[in-house]
Amino acid sequence: GRLLHTIESEYISDTFFSSSFSPNGSLIAVGAENGEIRVFEVNSGKELTVIKIPNEENPDVVNYVRSVVFSADGSHLLSGSVDGKVRIINLKTLKVEKIFFGHDDQVVSVAYSPDEKRVASVSWDNKLCIWDVFTGSLIKEIVISNVAGDGCSAVVYRPDGSNIAVASSDHTITILDNDGNKKQTLTRHIDGINSLCYYSNGKFLLSGAADNTVRIWELENCQEWDNNKRRHSHVTISKVSFSPDGEKILSSSHDATIKLWNIRTGDLMKVFEGHDSWVRSASFSPNGKYIASVS
Repeated sequence: GRLLHTIESEYISDTFFSSSFSPNGSLIAVGAENGEIRVFEVNSGKELTVIKIPNEENPDVVNYVRSVVFSADGSHLLSGSVDGKVRIINLKTLKVEKIFFGHDDQVVSVAYSPDEKRVASVSWDNKLCIWDVFTGSLIKEIVISNVAGDGCSAVVYRPDGSNIAVASSDHTITILDNDGNKKQTLTRHIDGINSLCYYSNGKFLLSGAADNTVRIWELENCQEWDNNKRRHSHVTISKVSFSPDGEKILSSSHDATIKLWNIRTGDLMKVFEGHDSWVRSASFSPNGKYIASVS
């Protein structure tokens, strides 16, 4: 539970929206409100790279980076931004290699398919878009909900690549196959869902929502492990994840804390404090030894 590093933006008003460990756990990338992706060395906390994400159509408008993910080999970053575009960035050249167009509102979550031949993105425009990584073409566009005002908030691939899970502000989770056909809808949350994470075997799905609950779903039977212990202080759950060993759950919240839970009993194991405002993202390093959180 020891704090290893604290890294602050030089711009006091800036918010860090998202973070991602590199596959070998040596680096962490952070997406920021000032339109930058910043890459840090985990052991030293040293900043290695700053990548400015331009807003090509409106250069005077800051292009918030809402989501950032490393590729499996650590050579590229996938990002989603307020301008509605998805980008692939080469970390060697620090150049944007591909830009995917198709959303009508800000992109809030992006994911590589396990084979990295496809990219999935979701947006406040309430659409899931699936892209071909090599050609940049849009393979499929799926409207998740037809309810006005709803938007998507999170997207994850099942580890075997057989389906995609999408969270929405309409309180539902939609499971789709790779062709975009809707297979399941999970409906126990009573407020907007902010985060999803698959268990390593793909049989369970973790969700965190604005209703202050963290839920585990057994997908084969479309059932939830009912455990009301996993809560924060009556506020929004922003991010959830399984530990690499599959024994623990991590949740971050607008109560400025990160909590570690026993997956089987639901008991609270540890509370991490130190942020002064909403914790927007928290995740395990690949070896499970470290946790990175941003606010």
